[in-house]
Amino acid sequence: MLLGLSTSGNSENIVRAFETARRMKLVTVAYAGGTGGKMAEMHAAGTLDFCLTVPTSSIHRIQESHVALYHTTWDLVHSFLENRSVVAA
Repeated sequence: MLLGLSTSGNSENIVRAFETARRMKLVTVAYAGGTGGKMAEMHAAGTLDFCLTVPTSSIHRIQESHVALYHTTWDLVHSFLENRSVVAA
C-alpha cells in the first residue's frame, strides 16, 4: 500500500510515486486538499484507488484533516492485521 499526502494534490514526487505503485500493483490511497488536483484526476481515471480530498484552500485545515485521516487509516490497518492474525491462528 502507498499512502501519499499533498495539500494541493499536485506534488510531482507523490504523483510519480503513485504511478510507480500502480505498476507494482499496490493499493494506492491519496489525501489531498482543495480540488484534489492531479491526484483527483488520477482517481477519476482509475489509476489511483482512493483519493480523500479536504475541500478547502486553508492549508491548516487540510493538514489537520490529513492527520485525523492518517490516524484513522492507521487504526483500520492495525485492526485488520490483528483480526487477520486471529483468523490465521
